[in-house]
Amino acid sequence: MSNCGGSRLNNTNTSGISGVSRLQRPAGYAYWIARTDLPNGKFLHRTFAVSKFGEEGARERAIEERHRQLESVTGVHLFHPAVASD
Repeated sequence: MSNCGGSRLNNTNTSGISGVSRLQRPAGYAYWIARTDLPNGKFLHRTFAVSKFGEEGARERAIEERHRQLESVTGVHLFHPAVASD
């Protein structure tokens, strides 16, 4: 998988894509998260529950959200081959 955004992957990253990871709470609640750090120290983030969207659905939504976040910050669209274009 490709690392979009040019950032180095964190060792907790489970997707192979910078800014997209799968997390699981101790109570068993699992979700995929898209997160983009901003220059002012704040961040954009959005989560997608595995229980609601399924494993792949939540993952794909998080990847798409990461692309939207990057576009809103940089104005540049980055394509990842895991996301099918229509």
